[in-house]
Amino acid sequence: MSLVPYLHRVAAGADLTSAEAHGAMTLLLEGGTHDAAVGAFLLALRVKGETACELAGFARAMREHMVTVDAGPGVSDPARSGVPGGTFPQPVRWVSAGKESYLPDIFAMLIKPGVDYADARNWPPMRKKTMSGYEKKRLFHNQHGEIFKDEAPREGMDSIRDGRGIAVADFDNDGRLDLFVSNVGTEPYLYHNVGPRNAHWSQFVLEGVKSNRSAVGAQVRLTAGGRTYLRFVNGGNGMASQSTMRVHFGLGESKEIGKVDIRWPSGDTQTLTGISTDRIYKVVEGESEAREFVAKARK
Repeated sequence: MSLVPYLHRVAAGADLTSAEAHGAMTLLLEGGTHDAAVGAFLLALRVKGETACELAGFARAMREHMVTVDAGPGVSDPARSGVPGGTFPQPVRWVSAGKESYLPDIFAMLIKPGVDYADARNWPPMRKKTMSGYEKKRLFHNQHGEIFKDEAPREGMDSIRDGRGIAVADFDNDGRLDLFVSNVGTEPYLYHNVGPRNAHWSQFVLEGVKSNRSAVGAQVRLTAGGRTYLRFVNGGNGMASQSTMRVHFGLGESKEIGKVDIRWPSGDTQTLTGISTDRIYKVVEGESEAREFVAKARK
């Protein structure tokens, strides 16, 4: 089960029934991370009457019993007040309730009657507090399509700053995607990809004519090395962030591209041939040929 259906109903303005609210609270308890706080807050917006009181009690219990734990099996110190059934499922893992955490402030607001959550002026000041617990960041690397491995420590990317947004883009136009990470209350990080240049790639900048100018929603299929890869022009892909709208293909050892098929948002299609690897191309909807996109890298 997932909280998603409940939160979708909340977002649509629907009131939750008592049974639905109890089910959602159970899922919140099983979550064990600070997502529980966010879910509890959202659910409280559309829960009324006795169930709302129970949810407030649940929030109060969480606020009083949050503890700092390392990643691992968790803790088994159940809160026994204001929670349906009287106990938390075990094991549970809550985030820090120390003075650096913003979550207790949210809980205090949540259980206070008559607060208009839609008015940002009613929210407690965040200052230098955090909602993420200053957790180390992770970078998961695809291991040949079989498993993901955290490579953040090896790459020097396991920062404990309070990261909020991330944008992926080829900032220096060398075919290697870089990362830009924004941090709350301090400088951002730009992680420059300086990995080996032993893999081939291809990038496309699409411009719509009948479609929207940014070509958001366009599908690009590239055939190389006996495989066909699918990418989309994505109009939004991160919290408080926007990654590049270029379409990027990592091609590994493939040195030649068979063809590129584009389905534009208008429904029109076109096929490109004679495309070289390790290049950036601009494609305008309706034009028969792609032009090499010249973008000067800044050192």
